[in-house]
Amino acid sequence: MEYLNKVEIRGVIGQVHITKVADTETAQFSVLTEDVFRSKDGGAAINCTWFSVRAWKGRGIVELEKLQKGSKVHVIGRFRCQKYVGSDGCEKTCYEVIASTVELVEGGNAMKPGDKIKVIRMDDGGGKDWQARELNGKTYTISFIDSAGQIHLEETGLALIPGVDIFVPV
Repeated sequence: MEYLNKVEIRGVIGQVHITKVADTETAQFSVLTEDVFRSKDGGAAINCTWFSVRAWKGRGIVELEKLQKGSKVHVIGRFRCQKYVGSDGCEKTCYEVIASTVELVEGGNAMKPGDKIKVIRMDDGGGKDWQARELNGKTYTISFIDSAGQIHLEETGLALIPGVDIFVPV
């Protein structure tokens, strides 16, 4: 029997810590992924998952200095499970992805505060049929993008949801 331990994730980078030991650089970073699905009541629901990723500088890995909070990334690797005893004396388990390939995804930092956008929101219109509808037909200005990749608009304080809302540059 052949065994397989392979993980492939695509998401937004959260925290990044780069360390150098001797001549080897390593990056420990978190990646947020989102699954959009229909909830029991028929509305849109989002399941957010954070992954801990470790990558070493070398073949198949983007330059570690380019890994920045808010960038979109595609990671291929394997799961590693470590057990240790915490400061409270209890045994703990940590899961992380050991990366063999890390690539920045095009458009990872394409939008920035001050950019003008139109928003298209997935909407069920109160029924069961989902359609893409333009949000109020207005142009909005990006106020800021938070650590989870949500875009906040100046005019409304509204937080747009990646994967549910579609942003169109104007």
